[in-house]
Amino acid sequence: MRKTFKYRLYPNKTTEKKLYFVLNRCRELYNAALSERKDAYRMAGKSITYFDQQNDLPAIKHVIRPEYEDIAAHVLQDVLNRLHKAFQNFFRRCKNGENPGYPRFQGSSSDAVRMERTLAIPDFRVVRATTASPIQTEPVGSSMEHTCTSLRLARSESNCIASSKARSRQLLSNEE
Repeated sequence: MRKTFKYRLYPNKTTEKKLYFVLNRCRELYNAALSERKDAYRMAGKSITYFDQQNDLPAIKHVIRPEYEDIAAHVLQDVLNRLHKAFQNFFRRCKNGENPGYPRFQGSSSDAVRMERTLAIPDFRVVRATTASPIQTEPVGSSMEHTCTSLRLARSESNCIASSKARSRQLLSNEE
């Protein structure tokens, strides 16, 4: 069973500034990667893959955009992976004869970043969170175990939102 827990964050000014920095850099990377794919196909008829762009990330971080060094590598890779999935869906819809919907550039209102494999946010302090939607929790001593699989940080109007996806499983009697 999968559950999503959604929280509204109340970061201090410094943390909020760092969060928006990460969100803006991720949006810039998404738009630059989309532009690169679009231009490569238009000018040379060449397709650029996720792996091509992922392999260019270290050079981008160290030479072209040193401010990306403050952002964890897996966060930037996830941005490129989201673009890769958008293109996969586009080509799938073309193949099936549906209205394809070419991947779009992200505006400033579409700031969101997902973190998997780790919930570490560089240079972030613990922030106070309150529930933004009802959460069903298991009582203490329950036979359920919840494992967090990803964390999504987003900016919604003037709010900071954190959504945590968790996978739940029933514990066996000898595991309790």
